[in-house]
Amino acid sequence: KDRYGFQGEALAKRKRALILWGRNEFEESRAIFSELMVAAEKTFPAVHADALFTYARIVENEGSFEEAEQKFKSFVELYPQDEKVNEALSETIIIAAIQKQSDVALAAALNLVERESRKVSNDRDTATLPMALYWAGKIYYEKDQKKRAEFFWQRLAQEFYSTFYGALGQLALEKMNNKVYFLPPMQVPIFSRSEMLKDFQRSDRAILD
Repeated sequence: KDRYGFQGEALAKRKRALILWGRNEFEESRAIFSELMVAAEKTFPAVHADALFTYARIVENEGSFEEAEQKFKSFVELYPQDEKVNEALSETIIIAAIQKQSDVALAAALNLVERESRKVSNDRDTATLPMALYWAGKIYYEKDQKKRAEFFWQRLAQEFYSTFYGALGQLALEKMNNKVYFLPPMQVPIFSRSEMLKDFQRSDRAILD
């Protein structure tokens, strides 16, 4: 703290809390992140955001799903541009599903789908978007809204056909409608030589060519 100020102190405390979390010493780890949240809330938003998200992960790990859900919700509301928002929404879907809170799970799934749908297709999150599409379809199906379920599962099967959730979406679609689907991909990725080479040193590009 003397040498690097609050942010240095926060980084050291964060690392210590993560070590404690790794040892399943949840209470001690939680206490450190709680302290960081209080100290950083008004003046260090990056530290506060990280502490809030990590605290939510810890209490989720402990099985305190209600508190984890509330913390993830706060995180998404306070830091909608944070790179971990999709992860927070994904965790909310899982937690809500475990607790049989279908409306909460659906709201999180639709939020994630809407966020990602604003992006150009090549920039969409292939880790969390397929999951959200699947769960949106599943919850609508359980609510007996089959047309909406079909919309999400069909989009999933076409847009992420080569992924686990893409295959799961197509299977769900076929079981729901009792027929086999041959769905064309929504888009075929275009190979770009310049895009492939851009992250490599000039000396390596000839080798790649």
